[in-house]
Formats: sequence, structure tokens, C-alpha cells
Amino acid sequence: MKKLSLILALIMVASNANATQMCARRDTTVIPLDGIPGGQKVNNATYWNDRWEWVWYAQFEYGRIYGAATCLSVQDIREIQGKPSLANYVDSLVTDEDEIQGRDGYYNGDDTNTEYERKFCYCKLTHPMSSRWVFQVSYDAADCSNNCAYYCANYAFSDVGWRSALFRAVGD
Repeated sequence: MKKLSLILALIMVASNANATQMCARRDTTVIPLDGIPGGQKVNNATYWNDRWEWVWYAQFEYGRIYGAATCLSVQDIREIQGKPSLANYVDSLVTDEDEIQGRDGYYNGDDTNTEYERKFCYCKLTHPMSSRWVFQVSYDAADCSNNCAYYCANYAFSDVGWRSALFRAVGD
């Protein structure tokens, strides 16, 4: 009976481990992506967004990157950056916090102050790793809430320079 219990315990403890073996130089970041064999498109799309959930992805033959979007006002950016005298957007925020995802409209609902209009679209990577929020484009508040996630996906897919900025914003 003890042997049977021991065998059952070993069977339950033993698990399958899938690993990736890679060689990399020192001080090099390696980012394994979940690839699609042959670079097949998923649902005939190379990028996708959900404007209600403020999420997006861009599909490449080497894998898919996922991200999030948000619209911020000058006042939001001042609070995040810790700079009360800030007068405009910044290229990259000092945070990677997810809690600012999906902001839109006006800061505190106050549409009388132009600095409270959430018109600056920011995007970040969420997978395969998390990046800081990176400025994408400026709209008016209504356009930002309707289009920010779309343009994050579009630019992540089509603009190598902007996609590189997202990856440079990882782990700073």
C-alpha cells in the first residue's frame, strides 16, 4: 500500500516542462515571442484593437505583441511625472502602471479648463513584457477615446521607429 501511495504521489508531482533554449550575449535582453508558423495571419488581421477595453495587438511572423492605450490631459501628465509646471505632453511617462489605462473625456469631468482635456494618446506594451507609457499622437478628447487603441495597434504594426520606442521604454 505504501508503494502504491508513493507511486501515485510521484505521478502527481511529476509534470511536463517546456523550455526554450537560447544563447545570448551578456547584458542582452532576449524576448521570446509566441510565433505563428509560416507567419499566418489571425482572422486576416495584422493588428487589432478594442476601443472599449483599450487594448490592442500587432501580429508579426515572429509573434504577437500586446498593449494597452489611454488618453491623458496635461494635468494627468503633471501628476504622473511629478512636475506641476509641465505645460504639454512628454514622449515617455515615468510609469508603467496599468491603472491609468482607458482614461478619456476630461480630468475630473471639468470641461471648462483646456488643460483638463484628455487628448494625448499614450500606448504601452503589456506582453511579452511591460513598458512605460509612450506618447503616440494628440487628438481632441472625443477622437482620442475613439481612436487611441486603434492607432497604438496600427503604429506598433507599421512604424518600426515607434515600435522601437515602445521596446526602448521597457525596464528603464
